[in-house]
Amino acid sequence: MKQVGSGPAAAFILLIAFIAVIVKCCSGSSDKTKDPADNSLASNDSGADYSFDLPVTSISELSVETTVSTTSEPVKYQEVDFVPDDVSLVSSEYLSDIVVVGDSIAKGYGVYGRLPVDNVLAVGSVGARNLFTYTYEYQGFSLDLLDILGRKLPKYIFISVGMNDVNILSDEEYAQVYENNIKSILEKTPESKIFVMAVTPVASITQFTSNDKIDKFNEKLRVMVNNMDNDAVYYINAAQYLKNDYNYLISDFSSGDGIHLAASAYDYLLSYMLTAIDWIK
Repeated sequence: MKQVGSGPAAAFILLIAFIAVIVKCCSGSSDKTKDPADNSLASNDSGADYSFDLPVTSISELSVETTVSTTSEPVKYQEVDFVPDDVSLVSSEYLSDIVVVGDSIAKGYGVYGRLPVDNVLAVGSVGARNLFTYTYEYQGFSLDLLDILGRKLPKYIFISVGMNDVNILSDEEYAQVYENNIKSILEKTPESKIFVMAVTPVASITQFTSNDKIDKFNEKLRVMVNNMDNDAVYYINAAQYLKNDYNYLISDFSSGDGIHLAASAYDYLLSYMLTAIDWIK
């Protein structure tokens, strides 16, 4: 079992390791989507089961009052004791190497200052089905996504799309076009590592879509990544830890419309991203 690495980011990575959901997929012997947070077994398509574990330190459980339409009872969830400045300080060696590609939810990484604006290539209407149809802002210009990636050649590309697809595509269509997108990106940036991020949940206040549907789409992503069997492509389900016990987005993580995310949610997502990078290094 690979241990979390040493160095400037090691202490922080250990702190948040309980929510890491990323494991490198080795052909015939492991699953890229095993969850080291709960030590549960994850099955790949071959039927084999694998378990994985990581050390957990300095984790506190907080009780948070969260309002949902089905109950007025408080919902408990796990929270890591850190602030955004801590992320920037201990992980600065990674932040400049990360590029996030996606929709309006992905855009939040730049809007809330979690990543440099030029490292967030996002458009509000983007989905997996039209990822290359739009132009993206980069250094003051509107450019084609593949052209930008070809110029930047980022080490780590996190793709976050799907909210604009769930009501239009089937989960199978979604996974297929997503896979084609990944292949097109890798042709432009063959040295990059690509992280497929799970679609984030919605809150109880919106009827835009259901989390049951989102969960099905995310499961298709997981299977798609495993079937690709490519050491450059990983699946990361950070989104599941934004949920309460009723499978809704925790209200504190909602920007208000039940779909888009508050700044605090990006702290959780970014911590996953940094853990993922540290894990594969």
